[in-house]
Amino acid sequence: MPDYSEVIALQQREAARRAPSPAELALHRQRQQTIVMKMEQLLAADEWTTYTAHVAALRERDEGLAEVIRARVEAGELVGDELARASLRLQRLLGRLDAYRDALAIPGAVIKQAADEAERSDPAAESA
Repeated sequence: MPDYSEVIALQQREAARRAPSPAELALHRQRQQTIVMKMEQLLAADEWTTYTAHVAALRERDEGLAEVIRARVEAGELVGDELARASLRLQRLLGRLDAYRDALAIPGAVIKQAADEAERSDPAAESA
C-alpha cells in the first residue's frame, strides 16, 4: 500500500501557509451571521413547527414498524428469505430514523458552530 504521508504533509503545509485575509474573514463572519439569523427565524416560524410535527409522525410510524419487525425476528417467526428481507427492511427503517434525527438537529448545530467560531475569533474574549 503506498504511503501518502508526504503528500498529506505537503497539502497541510500549503494550507497552513495560505491563511485567510482579514477581508475574507470579515466576509465569512458576515455570511455566518446572516445564516444564523435565518436559522433563528426558521426555528421561530410556524412552518418549522409544522415540519417537526410531520417528521415526528414519520418517526413514530417507522419506530412502530421497526418494533414489529424486531418482535417477529426475536420470536423466530421469520426464516430464510423472509428473515433476510425483514433484516434489510429493519436496516432501512433504522437509517431513516437516523436521518430524521439529523434533519431536526441541523439548525441547532449550525447556530452552535457559529457561536463557537465567533467566541474563538472574538478579540475581546482573547484579552479577557
